[in-house]
Amino acid sequence: MANFEGMEYLNQARSFVAMEQYDDALEYIDKAIQTDKFNKEFYVQKSIILANLDKYNEAIAELKNALKIDKTFGEAYFHMGNMYLLKGEQSHGIESYNKAIANGFDDAQMFFNLGLMYEEDGNDELAVRNYSKAIMKDPLRVDARVRKAKIYISNGKQQEALEELNELILADPDLYEGYHLKSLLLADMKKYDEAMSVLDEAIKLFPKDSSFPIDKVNIYVMRQEPDKAKELVAQIEQQYEMDLEQKRHLELEKARLYALDADLDNIVSSLLKAKSYSGDLDPNDIDNEATFLLVNCYLEKKDYNLAAKYSKELIESGNLEYAIPSYYTLPFAYLQSGDEQKANVQYKESVSNLRAITLENPEILDGYLFRALCLKDMKQYEKALELSDYLLKIDNNSKNFHNLKAEVLYAMGNEEAARAEKDLAETIN
Repeated sequence: MANFEGMEYLNQARSFVAMEQYDDALEYIDKAIQTDKFNKEFYVQKSIILANLDKYNEAIAELKNALKIDKTFGEAYFHMGNMYLLKGEQSHGIESYNKAIANGFDDAQMFFNLGLMYEEDGNDELAVRNYSKAIMKDPLRVDARVRKAKIYISNGKQQEALEELNELILADPDLYEGYHLKSLLLADMKKYDEAMSVLDEAIKLFPKDSSFPIDKVNIYVMRQEPDKAKELVAQIEQQYEMDLEQKRHLELEKARLYALDADLDNIVSSLLKAKSYSGDLDPNDIDNEATFLLVNCYLEKKDYNLAAKYSKELIESGNLEYAIPSYYTLPFAYLQSGDEQKANVQYKESVSNLRAITLENPEILDGYLFRALCLKDMKQYEKALELSDYLLKIDNNSKNFHNLKAEVLYAMGNEEAARAEKDLAETIN
């Protein structure tokens, strides 16, 4: 017999969820459960309401109630996976999603979530596989295509990325990110004319969006056409209304443009503006990219106090991509400023921190590279040489690793071997 009263309470609870009135939604879903304590759908809805109240453990308990009624209820496993994802418990989340699949539930969102989990764990192969499944279930799932393309790009699979981006643009011609990523990828492939064509097409579709002309500035810089880049920058600043993120983007491109003329003062000025815009968007955002570039500029300008200041910022940010090189630039700045005692203390601390990073993440080879540079400056040449040899055994075609070994050999006084290593590095693109 149909439970019209319970279904009405369920629909009323869903209406309150849509209005974000979660306490009222909870009251009405409890009324629904009182009409039929064996309706698994009611418990799933209650779990969703509890999740919106950040009560994930209680939400999981309600899903377990649903599974007591029907242990093959795939949708309950799916929602349980979502709860674990929100809690940051990746392994339990993956286990729940796999149970959902085993019990016949194959929603596109679940495969997308699995992709996110595997991507966060660094398992790009399984991430791509699950994003592909999400796309198969829902070909218009453009967020899965974007993430899949970004993984291909980060792994140097340019052709696969290009094919994915072409599919992305076909699936959603009005999505900004498809044109942006495709133009950057083509530029990285040195297909500048094709990249410009993509941006020209995007500008026709989004005539008020300054992001695409800013991307064109980047390509002019890559082609070393500063006059065209400067002309376009002036045009953008005069003709476009820009939000803070677009202003930041333009300042970064201006910094790259000034770099063509080695104009350090203007590079620094643009980077500081970019950093300021990031801070206006989010007071907690130090803008790792701009700050990292500032460190290098201040080292070049021999302003070691500011180089040290911004190196500390990057270390404290916790973002390993930028913190790892900063563990080297910080003591190096101290050393160059003449504070040898402070430098020695920091070198030891940096070596310890970099070792800890590579113990936990042995695949992060930059951790070994910058530890070797620290050891070289500490005159622990044999250990530095051992690390450089280790890196070359992993990737003998790395220009950076050969240059590292050359630096260590020069420091050891072995100039002939160092020159040979340097010459070898020059043969690598």
